[in-house]
Amino acid sequence: MNNILFRSCVRKRAQCLFNIICLVIIISQCVLAQARAEEPLQVMVTHLGKPYAYFGPLGQPEGLLIKILEQLIEPVGLTANYQVAAYRRSIHKLNQGDADIMLIARVQGESFALLDDAYISVVPIMTLPLVLYKLASKDVQISSWAEVYGYRLGMVLIQRERRSGSMDISYYARNEYLFKALAEEEIDLVLAIPHFQHDWESKFNVKVEPLGVVQYMRGHIAISSKRLGNQALPLCRRIVQSYRELSQEGGIGDVLAGLGLDDLVPSFSLLSEIKGSGKECVKVGSL
Repeated sequence: MNNILFRSCVRKRAQCLFNIICLVIIISQCVLAQARAEEPLQVMVTHLGKPYAYFGPLGQPEGLLIKILEQLIEPVGLTANYQVAAYRRSIHKLNQGDADIMLIARVQGESFALLDDAYISVVPIMTLPLVLYKLASKDVQISSWAEVYGYRLGMVLIQRERRSGSMDISYYARNEYLFKALAEEEIDLVLAIPHFQHDWESKFNVKVEPLGVVQYMRGHIAISSKRLGNQALPLCRRIVQSYRELSQEGGIGDVLAGLGLDDLVPSFSLLSEIKGSGKECVKVGSL
């Protein structure tokens, strides 16, 4: 009888101790989640140069994409620190959990290069045309991508890997270096997004002309779950919903107009309507 009572007492104490441990873990997780919620989000933006994302005179991140992201994150009730960096560095920081959000720019057909536990917006929030440019002084006539073969082509390296194939392509870290190579005739053509020339025409005293759109670059919202945990998916959904509302209310157009970039309004319109709540974002591993 005494043994039965003793074992019963031991079991009750063990159960009580287990409950206390579980309670401590739950409280710790809540405290940690609250502390993280109060921390500014770390946001990475691919360095696309002026006027999109670049470094200001004092090294601060500036540009159209920064302004749009501020318009999306502030209504959610969170603060954020913005960093402009090369594609590979941004991806690395997101995958390592050193960043929470990334506006990931990729050429159509490229993979996202994100870990499976990250979340990505189903619909891109921007679709920028990739345009072929030449020096205005050069007589170059190209009507299709196939005709680019035989010319020396330059572009900024955004994707994770350089493109392979027989085409003669030179890659540059920044638009300034790309424009300089074209101005000095080290290359014949440039593949770039609209307004890539921005300040460089006056700096290098040359004019460029567009030849036509040959591809598109899309921008998606990516959210890491490394630090945010189960809050990553709801945050992704809220940011995409915020973008949809801002777009419908004309807020995106106002941002573009304020920067003198009205011609880009079609590029920042949602390509398709998001069908139903909860369908805004998916886990990368499910793609």
